[in-house]
Amino acid sequence: MAKDFSVTDFKRKRKLLQQAGKWVFFGGVVWSLIDCFTSFPTPARGPFALAVGGPLMILGAILYIKGVSLPLKEMTQMASYQKKEVWTVVDLVNEWDLSHATAEKILDAMVQRGYAEFLPDESRRNEMKTYKVFISRETRR
Repeated sequence: MAKDFSVTDFKRKRKLLQQAGKWVFFGGVVWSLIDCFTSFPTPARGPFALAVGGPLMILGAILYIKGVSLPLKEMTQMASYQKKEVWTVVDLVNEWDLSHATAEKILDAMVQRGYAEFLPDESRRNEMKTYKVFISRETRR
């Protein structure tokens, strides 16, 4: 699992989920509008158009949200792949091409869920936020 992890593949997958979500949602909207409000002959008419278009819109929204959500599970996979326990915000910005604010959000969410721990002494020494990422379940609190 961790041996096959690749940042470029991960980014490609997230971008694909975002694009697929947008297109599926748009397809559901178009399906519903064409079937409900036009006289264009289609197999689904009236309420059945919403029965088909509605789930398409919901599926598109789910795919899009999955593509833009914070990648906490992937971060722990990357940490175990690299055997790197101490991370800074700058590490994430450089390795994942993230913005500084997004990298801080990810690391703060990892702390909240128990995947990482903030190191205040190390942060004062380096003058940047430093976190210890728990690679395996045994090292977690």
